[in-house]
Amino acid sequence: EGVRRFVHLSSASVHGDALPRMVTEDQPYASIPHPYIETKIAGELLVKHAHGAGRMETTILRPVHVYGPGSTFVRELLARLRARHRVVLSGVTGGFPAVYVENLVDAIEAASASPGAPGRVFFVTDGLEISWREFVAAFASAHGIEWNRRAVPFRAAYAAGAMCEA
Repeated sequence: EGVRRFVHLSSASVHGDALPRMVTEDQPYASIPHPYIETKIAGELLVKHAHGAGRMETTILRPVHVYGPGSTFVRELLARLRARHRVVLSGVTGGFPAVYVENLVDAIEAASASPGAPGRVFFVTDGLEISWREFVAAFASAHGIEWNRRAVPFRAAYAAGAMCEA
C-alpha cells in the first residue's frame, strides 16, 4: 500500500555558502535568491510536510560536493587541470567538505533502513577535514597530472575578476 519510507536528496546549499561544520541541520534556511537553492528548500518543505502529515516516513539527506566517476564536477575539474588552468585561490577560508558517490549511496541505503532516520535531516560528507587546495592536489595526483601549486591571493584574483567584468 504505497511508499512507506522516502529518502529525499537535497543539498547542503540550502544553507548558502555555510559549510556543515559551521551550521547544524536544524538551522534556518539561507535567504539567498538563487533558483537552485530555492528549489532545494521547496523540495525539503514538501518532504517535511508529507512526514508531518503522517503520509510516509521521510528522511532528508544533504550531500555536499559529490564527486566520482562521470560526475560533472569531476569532468570539469579534470578538464581544467589538463588544460593547465591551475589557479587556486589562497585566502579562501574553510575546508572543502566532499562526499564520494559510493559513500553517498551508502548513506541513502542507511537512511532507508535505519529505524532512527525518519523525520530527520543529515548532512552527508566523507568526514575529512581538507582544504580545497589539498583536494585538488590529491585529485591531480590520482590522475597523474603534475599540478602547479602556486596560488593567486584572493584579493588579487577578486580585483582581476572585477576588472574583467567592467
